[in-house]
Amino acid sequence: MQHETARSTIPFSTIDLSSDNLIAEILNSPKFGETEAAIYKTAASQRALISAAATALIYTLVRNAKPRHVVEIGTYDGGTSEVICQALHENGSGILHTVAPFEAERVIPIFESWPQYLRRHLEFYLMTSMDFYYRLNARGIRPEIAFIDGDHSYQAALFDIQSLAKSLARRGFLLVDDVSQPGPYYAAMDFLQRNPDWTQCKARSPRWADPNKAIDRERTSVPETDLEILRAPRGYGIGSRPVTFGEMPSATEVKGLRIHTESGGGTLHAQCVLRGFGPASAEQVAMAALDIATPGMVDLEFPQPLKIEGTFGHCTVEPWLVWSGQTPLLLAEIPAIIS
Repeated sequence: MQHETARSTIPFSTIDLSSDNLIAEILNSPKFGETEAAIYKTAASQRALISAAATALIYTLVRNAKPRHVVEIGTYDGGTSEVICQALHENGSGILHTVAPFEAERVIPIFESWPQYLRRHLEFYLMTSMDFYYRLNARGIRPEIAFIDGDHSYQAALFDIQSLAKSLARRGFLLVDDVSQPGPYYAAMDFLQRNPDWTQCKARSPRWADPNKAIDRERTSVPETDLEILRAPRGYGIGSRPVTFGEMPSATEVKGLRIHTESGGGTLHAQCVLRGFGPASAEQVAMAALDIATPGMVDLEFPQPLKIEGTFGHCTVEPWLVWSGQTPLLLAEIPAIIS
């Protein structure tokens, strides 16, 4: 029987999570140096591919945000995984979902060497990130913190960012590693350009970075790390291009959508696709519009309930929203289905 010795608690700074950009506050806090020094001495830090400063920053975020779910794309030797699980253990709750398609032979023995009180905070997925996102959505998990350190090509990094941004809890943190490489960096910058309601959390503006270099260790906006940190907005923005939150489990009848808005001054157009899957499939589409003048809870109902008939293994509904107004519509939460 393995003897489990409690590990020393790592010191950390308490920070104000209401600030849009709290990274500078973390790095400048009196205790951050203590956090970094304590983490540097751990065996986990020596197995990690990121710096002790980056690991300390992640640890501090986890301790303060107290997330129910953290996602890590790219497990490697489980060094960062272990520090995150240590933070979740100190918090008293939370699960790390770490994903890697090829590392099982090397990393599973490492996980098995952990004390049980750390392992209970861990779920390891031996699959690609694409397969993982399907699993995450099917389970209805919305992580508060996600760390991307997977395939460093532009296409893969952008896919990971967009997929996690879709499922991330509002005001959650998306950390993109290896931005000294062009793939992750330009994927993060292009995402921010297309999603101006997201915040680039930074402690400096690296104006000295060389735009002619593909690989540049000076371009990160978080000193002593290779990270860019993006923070989700307070709500969900709806504009003139159709937006969906994906397929949701459904009954065979849908009457409309319950919408919680934080703004108004325009018209919301909703189109829902109801699908049944089984020996025989079915699909029906309905559309409705609703003028929204002020913030609040409103029901958008279809002129006739959206129905499908038959025997199905399962049914889904996929709502699509378009907003006509001078400024985007802000939703406080994902719309709920009215059955």
